[in-house]
Amino acid sequence: MELDKLTLYRQLVLKRISCKKCDGLVNPSMVKAGIFDSEHIGPWSLLQGSLNAKLMILGQDWGDLIYFINSEGKGYDDNPTRDNLIRLLQVMGISCGSSVSQEENDILFFTNAILCLKQGGLSSKVKDEWFVNCGELFLKPLIEIIKPKIVVALGIKAYNIIVLLYKLKTEPFSKVVERKEPIRINENTGLFVVYHCGVYGVNINRKFSQQIVDWKRMEPFL
Repeated sequence: MELDKLTLYRQLVLKRISCKKCDGLVNPSMVKAGIFDSEHIGPWSLLQGSLNAKLMILGQDWGDLIYFINSEGKGYDDNPTRDNLIRLLQVMGISCGSSVSQEENDILFFTNAILCLKQGGLSSKVKDEWFVNCGELFLKPLIEIIKPKIVVALGIKAYNIIVLLYKLKTEPFSKVVERKEPIRINENTGLFVVYHCGVYGVNINRKFSQQIVDWKRMEPFL
């Protein structure tokens, strides 16, 4: 008998909780005896984690160890990336609120390509092997469980791991962002790729006004 989504998700979360595969990363379950960990696949899914989501937002990584401890595993409401993401979702008519205690929206699932915590600051470097390990062990199974209509890759690192996992044709990032239709990654799910909506991404890579245009392309496919 086929297992239901919740059972499969809980099994995947338990697998993540016990994972120690990546040198240099700290599993949230190992921080202060796991008091700030959750029953979600990663910290970002605590904010929006519907297993029936139509839209999955895929970030690079959640943050570093100190940020996780100081915010008690939830992040802060005044995070610029979160604020911009909420505004971009609003232009598509999707409201998810800004509070870490916000009740989940049944349209959305937030997750990251790297689920454990790096060290050395929010801008510290990440290793390719971390993306590969987390992608194969958790991201691809997660997508297969939720079956979202659309996965949105925030930035080139998130895009690259989807390309690797689903053996897609590699295209220049600036070109794939301009696509008007999703890239099919399987029979259930399409992929849109956008520039990161953090401070650096908005100020240097892609103006917020243009990012609004990029996001509005997704609306007809949800």
